Amino acid sequence: MKLPVYQRTKPSRVEWLGDVPEHWAAQGVKFCFSIQLGKMLQPEPASPTDEETPYL
Repeated sequence: MKLPVYQRTKPSRVEWLGDVPEHWAAQGVKFCFSIQLGKMLQPEPASPTDEETPYL
């Protein structure tokens, strides 16, 4: 697999990463996700119709 070559790059300020495409931006993880409280994990399903839904 060949990765695209970007014409304009900038330093990433991460030594092992090197230069990154100029249009890339850094953003904190806390701005990428929202946390919602209310659903608590239970060891067993509450009813036979409960579905297993993956979540983070």
